[in-house]
Amino acid sequence: MAKNKTKLDPRTVRADGRGMTKDQRAARERALSDAMFTALTARTEKQATEWGHKADALKAGLTDAAVKRARKRAHELADEHPPGFIEAMQSMDLIEEVCADYGIETKDMDVLYGAVAQLCMFQLAAQRGPFNRAAEDFGLTRPASVVLALRDLVASDLAARDGNAVCDCPNCRPRKESELN
Repeated sequence: MAKNKTKLDPRTVRADGRGMTKDQRAARERALSDAMFTALTARTEKQATEWGHKADALKAGLTDAAVKRARKRAHELADEHPPGFIEAMQSMDLIEEVCADYGIETKDMDVLYGAVAQLCMFQLAAQRGPFNRAAEDFGLTRPASVVLALRDLVASDLAARDGNAVCDCPNCRPRKESELN
């Protein structure tokens, strides 16, 4: 007695992943690994969440072993690359494309990279510009609002501890006889 099997068209893959060919499953596993890697090396939490959702969608139709292999591959790649790696590589590729378009030589590219680095350092010192915002997002620097709040706190604390200030709190005034040991 022959079983009634429904054949799925291998060219169409359903959302749950059923009907994939072996090559499509392998491609989906590679895409899952790439999405996990991108989520692990994302520069901001928003990017990590976005790529995490894409990775969750790609897990459909893959076996637990395939998901485990993809996760292992993504973690191995992420261990070798710091957060923000993908954006840094895209930026470097962009600079190299521009240099190739305008015929800039390799030794001049080093000078160009040095100039970009100096500009980035200036933006950090001035606490303005796109590089400074990226550094804040990444956690390398404190946002200006935090810096200003800390300055105000330190200034008010120093003013309160000034001998001429009229403050009767236990931190500012001399201890009373009853407060001594």
